[in-house]
Amino acid sequence: MDIKATLQKIGLSKKEADIYLTCLEYGPTTITNIARLSGYKRPTLYNLMEGLLQKGFVIIVRRNSKTYYDVEKPKRLLTVLHAREKELEQALPELEIIKNRKQPLPEVEIYDADEAIKNLYDDIYNQLNSRTETCFLTSISDLKTYAPHILESYMSKIKNKNYIIRELIFDDEQGCKYAKEMKALNIKHEIRLLPNDFPIYNDIALYNGKVSIFSFKIRSSATMIDNLEIAATLKSLFEWAWVNGKNIK
Repeated sequence: MDIKATLQKIGLSKKEADIYLTCLEYGPTTITNIARLSGYKRPTLYNLMEGLLQKGFVIIVRRNSKTYYDVEKPKRLLTVLHAREKELEQALPELEIIKNRKQPLPEVEIYDADEAIKNLYDDIYNQLNSRTETCFLTSISDLKTYAPHILESYMSKIKNKNYIIRELIFDDEQGCKYAKEMKALNIKHEIRLLPNDFPIYNDIALYNGKVSIFSFKIRSSATMIDNLEIAATLKSLFEWAWVNGKNIK
């Protein structure tokens, strides 16, 4: 194991790691001896030592009016790190407030692996609830052709449960068959039909201020956009399509 590299990963500079290891091996010892052993000049050493003292990696030992530098037991490093972690946890709410003062850029994630796409669908399904609405604009034919397991997972998730969901699907053979299956399973959320020539080529989900867009025909991929304005814009387009959709008889 590269101990010096590990020390740098937990917050020490290269020079601080050098001094810490010197004190660990030879301490308690004086600044003069540390300078001799490490090769660093005394003015530089004082600055480095001050940083190590503040971080809790080095302690001062006084003997016969002389100042010595030493380290505590290496296990104490974990205590120091845990204390910093607690301080960070306490500061997180204020940090979030500062971050939220500015308009955030859209967060975009792209998935092109089958397992990652499945996980995104599962994430959407796990967020379904009876308080906030989730909207789907879907080609049932495409899902049954390219990702039947996704559709099966969805129907299993919502069976005999109450969620606020609306679905726009195409008025084709698979879409009508799906609507009948949902009715037979006693799934009662609203579904409307779009004409077959409606130019939509993706599976789209709108939920919790996010938009996920799935593509299957050429190459399986998914794009998740976390942005309230973009989600609201697409929701407006969904509402227009909803008004113009056909009720299922």
